[in-house]
Amino acid sequence: QTCALPICSVKTLDGAILINADNAKYSVCNAAGATVAAGTVTGQKAVRLAPGLYIVHVAGKTVKCTVK
Repeated sequence: QTCALPICSVKTLDGAILINADNAKYSVCNAAGATVAAGTVTGQKAVRLAPGLYIVHVAGKTVKCTVK
């Protein structure tokens, strides 16, 4: 699953979410709304996660992703 945003992209991998962006703040929340990862990404950032549904906020945009 790939979610293309104007200045970044979010892609799901087995056990991770891959965020590509240029100096953008991101946060990843689980289905319960708890923040499980956050920071700033310049280039590429792989966020390792347990399987489940996640909401990714990056560069002012929001994307729903499923990690398998």
